[in-house]
Amino acid sequence: MSMLDKIHSPADVKDLDRADVAKLAAEMRHVIIQTVARNAGHLAPNLGVVELTLALHRVFDSPTDKIIWDVGHQSYPHKLLTGRYDQFHTLRQLNGLAGYPRRSESAHDPFGTSHGSTSIAAALGFCAARDLKGENHHVIAVIGDGALTGGMAFEGLNNAGELKKKLIVILNDNEMSISPNIGAIHRYLTKLTTSRVYRAFERDVWELLGKLPRGGKKAQEAAHRLKEGMQNMVTPGVLFEELGLKYFGPIDGHDLPVLEETLSDLRRFDEPVLLHVVTRKGRGYGPAEGDATTFHGIGVFDPDTGAASKGGKKTYSNVFGDTAVHIAERLPNVVAITAAMTDNTGLTKFAKTYPERFFDVGMAEEHAVTFSAGLACEGLTPLTTIYSTFLQRGFDQVIHDCAVQDLKIVLCLDRAGLVGDDGAPQHGVFDVGYLRMIPGTVVMQPMDGEELRDMLWTAAHWPGKRPIAVRYPRSPIPEASLADRELEMIEIGKAEQLRAGGDVAILALGTMVAPSLAAAELLAAQGVSATVVNARFAAPLDVDMFIGLARSTGRIGRAQRGRARASSGCAQRVRAAWQARRAAAAGRARCRGHRQVHARVREALATHLHVSTRGRRIAIIGHLGRAQVRKAAVVLRDRLARAGAVVRIERELAGAVSERGESLPVLARWCEIMISLGGDGTVLTAGRALAGRKGVLLAVNMGGLGFLAAAEGRELDAAVTAALAGKWKIATRTGVETRVKRARGGTPKRVGFALNDAVIRSARSYSAIHLRVAALGHDLGHLVADGLIAASASGSTAYSLSAGGPLVAPDVDSLVVTPACAHALGSRSLVLGAGSTVTVRVISPGPALLVMDGHETEDLSKDDEVELQLAKDRVRVFENPARPFLRTLQSKLGWQGSERRSM
Repeated sequence: MSMLDKIHSPADVKDLDRADVAKLAAEMRHVIIQTVARNAGHLAPNLGVVELTLALHRVFDSPTDKIIWDVGHQSYPHKLLTGRYDQFHTLRQLNGLAGYPRRSESAHDPFGTSHGSTSIAAALGFCAARDLKGENHHVIAVIGDGALTGGMAFEGLNNAGELKKKLIVILNDNEMSISPNIGAIHRYLTKLTTSRVYRAFERDVWELLGKLPRGGKKAQEAAHRLKEGMQNMVTPGVLFEELGLKYFGPIDGHDLPVLEETLSDLRRFDEPVLLHVVTRKGRGYGPAEGDATTFHGIGVFDPDTGAASKGGKKTYSNVFGDTAVHIAERLPNVVAITAAMTDNTGLTKFAKTYPERFFDVGMAEEHAVTFSAGLACEGLTPLTTIYSTFLQRGFDQVIHDCAVQDLKIVLCLDRAGLVGDDGAPQHGVFDVGYLRMIPGTVVMQPMDGEELRDMLWTAAHWPGKRPIAVRYPRSPIPEASLADRELEMIEIGKAEQLRAGGDVAILALGTMVAPSLAAAELLAAQGVSATVVNARFAAPLDVDMFIGLARSTGRIGRAQRGRARASSGCAQRVRAAWQARRAAAAGRARCRGHRQVHARVREALATHLHVSTRGRRIAIIGHLGRAQVRKAAVVLRDRLARAGAVVRIERELAGAVSERGESLPVLARWCEIMISLGGDGTVLTAGRALAGRKGVLLAVNMGGLGFLAAAEGRELDAAVTAALAGKWKIATRTGVETRVKRARGGTPKRVGFALNDAVIRSARSYSAIHLRVAALGHDLGHLVADGLIAASASGSTAYSLSAGGPLVAPDVDSLVVTPACAHALGSRSLVLGAGSTVTVRVISPGPALLVMDGHETEDLSKDDEVELQLAKDRVRVFENPARPFLRTLQSKLGWQGSERRSM
């Protein structure tokens, strides 16, 4: 059994003897090398912290004590010691272990990290929470590998010195950047200054000097200066001491006994302390020790030789690096800036060729952006090269220091889009969304290496005064080789149509262009003609082209890698431009939805947008037992299917969907358009099913009154064509909502929705019923009638009653309440506004019924109450401008009334 097989938690590490710990360290290195060689990942940083990780878990008690790893790419040994060895082979794989600490993965990962310089701030938050909760555990922040170059780390140190919380900061100096001098004297001084004996001696001498009869205070000050001067001669801790942290070190980070002893001594401090540990990246693996930069983050390689697997193609980063040098040769004002990513961003050649024009600012993206703004102020053109995910940290600087001051910097965003096994925190999916919102900012993405070169050339020459971003992915370029040619300028905001088609348009950005072209080929094989556009720009959009595509195809799809709601916003922008130009045509100004600070609308468009039938979900319902209706339905279905629509008829759907008669509700949820063929009953049935849904009803009268129908049966083809072409407007109709409260108690029960009317009447034919009616908070008294009708302004009953009672305007939300035999009894009808509730209590001893749209719905007993209210759900219907509903009713009933009455 291997040593790692015995380690199930950090507690198993504490009881090992020195020999076993040495074996465990060697085995951990072997497992890390083999796993990274197979899965890719960060190798050198993890090999350098094996002893430090062992010492931490032998001294402290995780997860009670909190160990927080900065950046997090040196946490592989930590994962091996915290019960994850069995899963370690899944490192950076789908559903496997993350390459960084992740809170959801283990209780031993108290804080998730992958962006640098966060550990001290987070650890200080843990300390403050611990003290507020009255707990007494330790909090340890391990920072290094460049993370101390980030300003956020110093903000945390400054605050730690001010708060004086019990905190241990371990500075993992794996590049020997702070102090290259280590040895016996430093180990001795560190051991001495952390020991109980030294601290006791220091306290006693201090108190003794203070008790001298003359000059005691001066003697203490002189002793303090002497101590500080001696320490600064041999240690670099003055900065940390001035920030308020006790400084210890440097010590050898690979000397496990010294690490354990030092950490044990530091446990006793109740104030913030910093331990300076010097480690070597790649420790224990020759290739990594010799080339720590290459093996910092590496792809698949041969563990025996260290040779990396050969990549067959240039990457976008390679193309960027070569192009940056090419641009710098021709434009002496071009400089390059990166944030601790010289090699990974492809700038190594630039740094060697133009060292005086290259700046690596460390792991400090905020500083990189503002530093670039300063360069831009003096007329230079900075190529500010940052991973997409890391630019999030410089968002404020892009707005405040660049855009607000009208400064052009070229943001070169590597690793834009999804980055696969690097994990969610590394995905570059937000930059398009947050850069687009900055007025005047340009955001572009190439479809291949050739276009990347031209975009960089364009960005360098762009005369604008705002940030201009070129984003590109972590992947090989699609070309086998790049042409030897002069670079070309691209017109800002201009898309490129790569393929023409009439049925649908696909707008693709960046790496999604090639898949979109492939998709167009597949669609062509199925009879669908697709236009494919290389959008090129996420900002500004080529709105003129996109609106032209909307005219010609009516269906636009978007293909890109990024957050859908915070990315190119193509559909929203096209809609906003459309609305703005229609407003201009009507003489109204409209600037909403435009990115430009002062948007102007100059061009008017046609009134109607052609809507393609292809792919639309259309349902047809009707009394299919009637030969006329069945024939019309089948002919219509075949016609729409030939045009590319997906069509279903109610009877065909019923057998496949439900055994409980749910075919119509299912159909209503599925369809975009429902065509009803029949009289009023069919219209009402379809309307109730569509209430509150997005589908639109096209009612065609095949017999009977059909006053709500938009067309007659003989007009079926013309009506369908007009509706689908957008020539008819979409109106909304409402109905009546009913609830029943039983006399025996309980909360009111929702009964349902009636598009036409709800009637309360006696269960016996031709019998009067006694009702108590209340409306608008007023008791309207005792009513004796055949029944009571409540109808919406959209309902046929409301219009029918208006022949002898109130007239209800068709587009006014109102509730019409009247006795069923108003003429005979002479009672006045009520027209109530939206939101009004009518309460009807049955006081007849005999049975009563609630009837909705002609269907008996509920049996009512004495003292049952029915609440009637205008429904909130709306039914969307196609309205024929030549056949308004009210005019149809008037002509069919021979009625020409014009007044509106109410209470």
